[in-house]
Amino acid sequence: MILLLAMLGCLQEVDRESRPNPLPDVYLIVVDTLRADHLPTYGYGRNTAPTLDRFAKTATVFEDVVAPSSWTLPSTASLLTALYPATHGLSAKFGKGRKSAAMRPDVETLAMWLGNAGYATGAVVANPWVNNTRHGLNAGFESFVATDESAGAINRATRAFLEKNPDRPVFLFLHYMDVHGPYPRATSEDLEALGAPGRGQGRALTASELESRPRYLGSPHATLGEDIDDYDTGIRRWDAGFAELLTLIESREGRPEPLIAVVSDHGEEFLDHGGWNHGVTLFEEQLAVPWIMRSPGRPPERRAQAPVSLVDVAPTLLGRLGIDAPEWIQGRDVLAEPARGPVFSETQISNAKTVFRALPHEIDRRAARLAMRVGKTKIIRAPGGARCFDLANDPLETSPSCAGHPALEDSLAQMEAWEREARRLGLRFGSVESFEAEEEQAERLRALGYVE
Repeated sequence: MILLLAMLGCLQEVDRESRPNPLPDVYLIVVDTLRADHLPTYGYGRNTAPTLDRFAKTATVFEDVVAPSSWTLPSTASLLTALYPATHGLSAKFGKGRKSAAMRPDVETLAMWLGNAGYATGAVVANPWVNNTRHGLNAGFESFVATDESAGAINRATRAFLEKNPDRPVFLFLHYMDVHGPYPRATSEDLEALGAPGRGQGRALTASELESRPRYLGSPHATLGEDIDDYDTGIRRWDAGFAELLTLIESREGRPEPLIAVVSDHGEEFLDHGGWNHGVTLFEEQLAVPWIMRSPGRPPERRAQAPVSLVDVAPTLLGRLGIDAPEWIQGRDVLAEPARGPVFSETQISNAKTVFRALPHEIDRRAARLAMRVGKTKIIRAPGGARCFDLANDPLETSPSCAGHPALEDSLAQMEAWEREARRLGLRFGSVESFEAEEEQAERLRALGYVE
């Protein structure tokens, strides 16, 4: 067990900050499908998120954040449980007969831990993977509101929850879908607001690229740049909703300064490696996500040059509140314990048709993939073999050579051992059970490109 805890990067005993009194409100905000490299805070040349960029100047910006999976359900579950998908059990998309998985029944969540500390816990969720309570991500929430609308609807539900809890500290989990496809079509006004031209301007799409483009995005553009314009427009429109949310948070009188964290669950591919969408590969365009956090009484700073994971978000939030995290979780408080071992990501496709032909160059889309990051060294284990990258010199992952890797066999063995032990740890939380999704959820997922 000692070896297991060390391998999984679990929290060790650390000196925690004293618990604030009164407890601050906590807001955990997920912007679905938001790539870090499409934000000015992370060096993007377009003005996609002016409000978030101003917020970041008052916050801690984690510069190298790795999603534990490249699609929503496993990644969001990891965010809320501080466990990797192999452990919490939410890892596969629909298989035959619309079968899907429920989270292991005894897994605990951030909402449970904060509820036990006296918080009123609420969630407003727009993604149909997450807001279907049969998956289990509602565990610990007193209020769990499902919506399929944009930022304005989430903000209105947030206001209602705050008005019902004027005197209690609140924990709100808000999951926005404004950046997820189908994207809004960019207008001339949108392009003017974005400023500099984006990637792919004038880059005509080939016949095969048009054929593989996800159908749910609507009628195709002639150029790659137009799709990226639409995606960036979605970011800017969410940013306007974020401005409204901050105004709402700041209007909560008599409360101490809140703790606010903004993250994404995964990124999005625009032919970076020959495909579209997300959920299939473990390249950086699908894994590199933002994490921007403003903590009460903590000066703004940029931290974490080494990779951190979304499994670290929950214990880091708890650390700011002086609340001990369970010792068996796989994340850590990165502000109290900066050193760590490898960071892992995984994805599994049980039905290749759900990918909408997004990666025609991939031979086998059915098997699990696993990636391991140690500093800027990255290894992806895929059905076709291992791919090795030096992200310091090859950030776009264009040279997947394992030739000369100093310890490739040892690294692959370490990945296999981690996967084995992660699944073994999951057994303590009960067995994964499957269920057949209802037609309403299937229809909503179909509209978002997850099922045909």
